[in-house]
Amino acid sequence: CGYSIDAKSNKNGEQVLINMRPSKDQKWSGRILDPNSGSTYDSTIAMKGTDTLRVQGCAFGGMFCGGQTWTRLN
Repeated sequence: CGYSIDAKSNKNGEQVLINMRPSKDQKWSGRILDPNSGSTYDSTIAMKGTDTLRVQGCAFGGMFCGGQTWTRLN
């Protein structure tokens, strides 16, 4: 579920979305890997269109969160 493609490094194919399961409000919950640090964080993902995925990761029980919008490659 979710593998990286990074044109700037050689970290292509590393699994970054881990154990994602359906939760509520058309979101999925699981873990996300930061390939730069090797750390994993609680995460939610949600489709925001046919080719757009909103990804959010949180640390310390949700005290610190950040997110990105990912776009599908054709």
